[in-house]
Amino acid sequence: MPQLTKIDTTFTQDRRLALRFWEEGLDQPWNANEISDGTVQLLALFMALFDPRSPVLVVEEPENALHPWILRHFVELCREQGAKQIVLTTHSPILIDHVSPADLRLIWHRRGQSHFASIADLNPHVLELWKAGELRTFEIYDTGLVEEYLPEQYATSEGT
Repeated sequence: MPQLTKIDTTFTQDRRLALRFWEEGLDQPWNANEISDGTVQLLALFMALFDPRSPVLVVEEPENALHPWILRHFVELCREQGAKQIVLTTHSPILIDHVSPADLRLIWHRRGQSHFASIADLNPHVLELWKAGELRTFEIYDTGLVEEYLPEQYATSEGT
């Protein structure tokens, strides 16, 4: 919302706290019910991202309700937060393609146990393909080159 000039709070008639969004050129603010889900979602993400009281931020599916352009910029802001550990969980091709495979960690389930590893540890060859421009990051996930990405019934290895 490029015309957004201010966000504040007020009390409703039934004494609940409500957000108001002030837009340039308008005399009355929008309330949260009149704003897109993406705007409200982004406000919540920014509040959590820039809150100095918390050294950790974990967000499940940050892409929900966000425009892809906004999502990419949110990821860039996450990268700039050096003092905060940030974990984003997703299946989104847009988000996955916006990060290096070296930054991805995979959690998978086999034989009743959960496992966690980096893609580089699971299949170093895919990093070479990615660096050579032969593979997008999401294609690593989508093609089955890393078997742990596959649902358990499609995995062929007897190991993990």
